[in-house]
Amino acid sequence: MALKPSRFIVFHTYISFIYLVMYVAKTSSFDGYGLLFTSLVLAPLFLAIYGGLPVDCLNYQTAISRELEVIDN
Repeated sequence: MALKPSRFIVFHTYISFIYLVMYVAKTSSFDGYGLLFTSLVLAPLFLAIYGGLPVDCLNYQTAISRELEVIDN
């Protein structure tokens, strides 16, 4: 994220959005705020999987090599 500040801003904006939605849901006595929170937290993961998340995304060595390729270029 240090190399792409726009991703940093989008990430923190989304986290702030989740907090705002949860605050509104709790203050308005919405009973399903737990389900709402879970769906908001998991939505980016599901969108990434839908968009073609690489199979080796959780492999530590592959992630480091990708980061090093970005830094070298």
